[in-house]
Amino acid sequence: MEETAALMVVAEIAVALAGFSGVAAALRHGASETWPDDDRDRFVDLVVHSGIALFASLVPLMFAHRAGVNSELWSSSSFIWAGCASVGIALAARRTLLHQNQRGRGVRSVLTAIAFLGTLVLQLYNGFVLQEFWPYLGGLIMNLGFAFIQFMALAIPRPRSD
Repeated sequence: MEETAALMVVAEIAVALAGFSGVAAALRHGASETWPDDDRDRFVDLVVHSGIALFASLVPLMFAHRAGVNSELWSSSSFIWAGCASVGIALAARRTLLHQNQRGRGVRSVLTAIAFLGTLVLQLYNGFVLQEFWPYLGGLIMNLGFAFIQFMALAIPRPRSD
């Protein structure tokens, strides 16, 4: 598959996930005015990571149409992804510290942070050394995968603890 076609596929999946997030939220909570903190955080994560994948796939497409596909494009794109991920990791760490008392949140947050830090290192390595498409696509897939996990957590009903 051509690199620009792969970016278009990522963009389409990101839009679909973001669109279905509203459906999942509506089905889960109906007309309820309050959401549990966990569900609100999942919804925000889903929309943010879908948005990052969408933005991070469309920007290189724009530059590819302007200047062509080259190693500098993937290097620059990886640096942009790394910048967005750094902000995201910092905000997620802040949110985790604010919600330390919620069971299970700490373990999930640590595992997620490790996965994103690993991907962040890969993006930086790609920006400085590799300058190829596949590591950049890996970062986008990480965003989509995380958004999909959040979507499933919203869509699949949890057993009630009465």
